[in-house]
Amino acid sequence: MKKNRVHSEAMEARSVDAIPAGEGWQYEPKWDGFRCLLARDAGTVAMYSKSGQDLSRYFPEVVAAALTLREKSFVLDGKSLSLSAVDFRSMTCCSASIPLRAV
Repeated sequence: MKKNRVHSEAMEARSVDAIPAGEGWQYEPKWDGFRCLLARDAGTVAMYSKSGQDLSRYFPEVVAAALTLREKSFVLDGKSLSLSAVDFRSMTCCSASIPLRAV
């Protein structure tokens, strides 16, 4: 699947002077990982970086899992990350095979 088949761009954080308050706001921890977009269109799934580089081959289990979901067309904007609390060996073993220009 080519990026232009699904119009999507990664959402970017922006700096603000104060944290928003009120009932409509929720917060979550900041995780480090590979920022990526995953797009499914029927039986085709693509996972790519913000710059458009294909990341699908580095995360085949994520691509396979996307094909098992009930929805047939969607775009997910998120991060692929390691949940290891002590070390990041599981992430660095993967990142060693990813060209820096693709991330």
